[in-house]
Amino acid sequence: MDVNWISAVAGAVAALFSAVAVIVAIWVARQTNKQTEALAAEQALREHRAYFAERKAEFREQCRSVLTAANAIETMLNPRVSELISAPTGEVDTASARSHLARLSSEVNLLTTFADSTSGIPAGVMPTVSELLEEAAWIYSDSLHLAILVMQPDGDDDVDLGDSQNVVDALLDGSAVNLEPRLMPGYDAMAPNGEGVDSDAAWWAAYRRREALLLDSGIVNAQPSPSSLAEVAARSLGWISIRRFADRASDVLSSWGDGDVVEFRTGLTSKK
Repeated sequence: MDVNWISAVAGAVAALFSAVAVIVAIWVARQTNKQTEALAAEQALREHRAYFAERKAEFREQCRSVLTAANAIETMLNPRVSELISAPTGEVDTASARSHLARLSSEVNLLTTFADSTSGIPAGVMPTVSELLEEAAWIYSDSLHLAILVMQPDGDDDVDLGDSQNVVDALLDGSAVNLEPRLMPGYDAMAPNGEGVDSDAAWWAAYRRREALLLDSGIVNAQPSPSSLAEVAARSLGWISIRRFADRASDVLSSWGDGDVVEFRTGLTSKK
């Protein structure tokens, strides 16, 4: 009897230890799994953060390239700048102008890569991105129009520089025809010709916005009084287009990650 009793007790104790071992193993497995998931989540956050930080750096450099090319064109072609530095009059370096314009065209079009959700720009900032793209379109078209006016100065003989509306109409006539559709409101990448349902109305709204902006800017009446349409076009590029593009770029960059929270497109949120 004693032997049987001892054997039964030993079996019960063994079963108890076995059950405890199973429970401990399950607990350890769960803790390990939680720790693994936490490490995986943290790694994912780091990767997302690094990716979007890289995209932000790319956006900053892209905007810098646009401004560099546009400023080079404005400085090279601005008649007033030539007067201020007493540069000798003569033909414009056509090859350099073409090179700057080609680079500017390429740079502004590349900005469209930041107009979708993969860029990491917060959704609330996307309207500002749309404004930025529109300003980029005007930067290129204004640069091209300035180049045409400087290289073909006889084209503005009929413009009354004392009439602001007349001057603004001439500026818009020269710039609007060369606006890049991909950068303008109403563009639909899925449409064969890129025109969305409301593209015409959106384009005219942009035109009217620009017209009002130029009329209110004082570029025609500012002193010293301009002596040619090219001078006013240079003011439009430098005082309006370049400045507004730089302001919109600054707005996007300052809003790309607000405070201590980094927002990821995957829906994950992390503290810096």
